[in-house]
Order: sequence, then C-alpha cells, then structure tokens
Amino acid sequence: MTWDQAGARPFYPLDPRVRQIGLGLGRPDRPARPTETLQRIFALRRHVGRIRPDVAVGVNRSIYVPLGLALAGTGIPVLGCEHNLPDRYVRRPAQRLVTLATMPFLSGLTVLSEAIRCSYPPAMQRKMIAVSNPVAPPVSPGTPEGRSSCRIVNVGRLVEQKDQTTLIEAFARIAPHHPGWTLRILGDGPLRPALEEMRASHGLETRVDLPGATRDIAAEYRDAEIFALSSRFESFGLVTVEAMQHGLPVVAFADCPGVDVLRDKETGLLAASGPDRASAMAGPLDRLIRSPELRQRLGRRAQTVVAGKFDPVKLCAEWENLLFSFVSGGQRYEVSA
Repeated sequence: MTWDQAGARPFYPLDPRVRQIGLGLGRPDRPARPTETLQRIFALRRHVGRIRPDVAVGVNRSIYVPLGLALAGTGIPVLGCEHNLPDRYVRRPAQRLVTLATMPFLSGLTVLSEAIRCSYPPAMQRKMIAVSNPVAPPVSPGTPEGRSSCRIVNVGRLVEQKDQTTLIEAFARIAPHHPGWTLRILGDGPLRPALEEMRASHGLETRVDLPGATRDIAAEYRDAEIFALSSRFESFGLVTVEAMQHGLPVVAFADCPGVDVLRDKETGLLAASGPDRASAMAGPLDRLIRSPELRQRLGRRAQTVVAGKFDPVKLCAEWENLLFSFVSGGQRYEVSA
C-alpha cells in the first residue's frame, strides 16, 4: 500500500503475487502537509481495517507514524521500520515529538543495527529490534582485475545528506591530473540544478555524468573501478555493500555512521573528517586512481569480507520469526536455505 495514484507502476517491478494498492494521497516525492497526513490516517484505517492483515509493516517514519495512529485500537500489530539515525531529528524537533508519541501504538520498531538501537533514547530502545538489510549477491559481479573504465561511481539521492557537492569538488581538484577519468553520480533529487551548475563552473560537463536513477544498478557497478560515498551519515550503507560485492574499492568518510562494514586500507580508504571535506576525499581518490594494484587488492578483499554476510535467506528467516512473534505468541518459523 503506497501513497501513489491507483494504477501507478513502481520503479522496480514487483512480483506478480504482490498486490499493490495506491491510495493517491499527496506526493511521495515531498513531505506531506498536515491535512494530507490526516487524510492518510483515515484512509489507512479504512483500507487496512478492511483487509485485516496479520501484521502491518510501515517502512520509514512517513509511513509508520500515520499507520500506528490509524490502527490504534484495531488489534492489528504494527511494526515500524526506522532507517534513520537520531541525528536526523536534531533539527526536526516536531518530527521527534510526533515519533515519540507514536511509540505506544507500535508493537515494535526495527533498526538496521544494534549500534543504531543503542543510540536512540531508552523510551524508543525498548520497542526496537535490530535487523540488518538483506543484500542479494550479484548474478555476475565481475572481478577487480581487468577493469579499464576509468570511472568513479556514486549512488544516492541528490540531497544534502549524500553531499555530492563535496564529491564533485574533490573530483575537480584531481581531474586535471587524470584526464581519462570520469565521475558518474546515479540518483535524482532536489539538488540536481545546484550540482549541474557546480559541474559547469568547473568545466566538467563531459566528465561528470548525472544520468538520474537506473533500473540496472549492477551494470553500473560492473562498469566502474572506484565507488565513492560522500554521505555525511548513513544508517546502513546498502550501496556500499553492493559496491563491495562487485569488487569495488570504496572511499568514504571515517566519521560517517553506517559504513562500519568498511576497513581502512583493507577493503577501501577512509577519508579523515575536517572542515575541508573535498580535500579529504580528493586524497584517497587520487591514491586509488594512481594505483591499479591497490584498487585490485582492496576490491578482492572487499568481495571476501561481505560474501554471505547479508544473505537474504538468513535475514528473511529473521524477518519471518519477527513477524510470527506478533501473531503466534512467539512461535518461531524455520526457514531452510
């Protein structure tokens, strides 16, 4: 069930056994207005109440808050999924208060790691369960050896959190020394005009690509040689794990939460935090560009470190057990590989 218009096609195809219900309330690409939120609460209560699911799962705050309020008193367990860190609410006190007020109406709230759970207030920790994201292994990941695309890739929404402005600035500082290399930033968002203007100001229109979102992200990883994560924070570096599965060395900031899967100088290079983020990132990128041997060594080790760690079969079994705990008095559900 989504806020999209009825009949809207999802960006990624759904299994035909999944029924999609578009409620047509507001726009998924911008925050809801107060009146839209009220409409959503009443619509969820009406539609979900008619379906009477065993468990209702709300992915991200924009869903689990209205869902929890909508199903209050219905007896339907509500599980929320929080994919952000507490830092996100520092400048959003109203959202923080509303989220705290919703906690009594939730049966549970998943977060992506135990470290994230411990970073939240005790009032929220009591409802939180740490469950990592599954990351399906690529069908044809390729190997670090033999790549010659001379391409750095970044994947993420074009928003302040992902900080692609720093990445473009870092690339601009090293681009004159490496004329054959390009930067490709995959994703879309409100900062696109600013990033395009920044690209033009550095004269990098032919060397910095902003193609938007893609349905074939695996092909992008296979065609790259370095993955650059410029984010200020992440709750779980899903794209980082995907890049590592494809044998790409990763450059990220050492103070970015959510990249703990990286090991400095073993699976990638961590840039030191500081006031000049662009210079901090430019150094590791330059080092990797200059050394094919280093890229291959880090990429091979990256594939080894993440192999099987985020196996969907294992993590979906955890999800099955979690869902059954709400409807079967704690009965466990066995899933075999």
